Amino acid sequence: MSSRGALLLLLLLSAAPASATLQPGQSNDVFSVIDREGNLITVSNRTDGAASFIQLTSFNRYRGMNWDRSHADGFLERVNSIFVDPAGNLLVAGVRLWQGATYLWVMKYAPSGQLLWENVDSAPGCVAFAVVGNEEGEAWAAGSCLDQGRSQARLIHISPSGGTRWSQSYSEGRRSYVRGLYLDFSGRVTLSIEVGANQYGGGSPRGVVYNKNGGRVAVYLNEYPLSRRPLALALRRLGADDEHRHLRAPDGPRVADARPGQRL
Repeated sequence: MSSRGALLLLLLLSAAPASATLQPGQSNDVFSVIDREGNLITVSNRTDGAASFIQLTSFNRYRGMNWDRSHADGFLERVNSIFVDPAGNLLVAGVRLWQGATYLWVMKYAPSGQLLWENVDSAPGCVAFAVVGNEEGEAWAAGSCLDQGRSQARLIHISPSGGTRWSQSYSEGRRSYVRGLYLDFSGRVTLSIEVGANQYGGGSPRGVVYNKNGGRVAVYLNEYPLSRRPLALALRRLGADDEHRHLRAPDGPRVADARPGQRL
């Protein structure tokens, strides 16, 4: 793929599905979050006309500035999601353009504003749209990848030191767009996606659950398109009973004591 073609892909992927992961106070170019200490952290996509960079700023509760950082390492990068973990570290996820291809990209900042690490996934054609982390310093990032006109969801698990522990992909039909990412107390992560046969919008949601080791343990299904019917969830069982009971879908009711093959 040419650099011009990859840039066009970057812009298209960053514009359409990203709105599903934005929180109040965020836009496609400016993201904000408040940590447990009451500090307001803003992250924005910037350009000076010749090059792009990421601006990160932390303000305290009295409106004073804690720190201000510019991230410019020579790559074309774009932020699509941010998250503050329970330890106060800032996770930033988006996309990096390198040698004509797009890659899922994550970086982590300490509460002091120090850059701790960057992680660039190895799969080309991907863009990150969601990121979460836990108190132990681990992180999970999810994105969408394009391959020969089809899209699939991709999830990576990152260690506290910034290395990739595992990665998984999920796809149904011609498209699988990431809509959210949720982490529970046991370390299971739910990847919320929209699947369908045509263009973005009007598809059916899925909640794909992975354990801490990267094993897929359940898939929440919706039988009706989002544009036609309210969310109706069922659980497709993929493993043993005890481990998968009492899972909660990100957008639906509690599902308990499901048996293999049972539709709720």
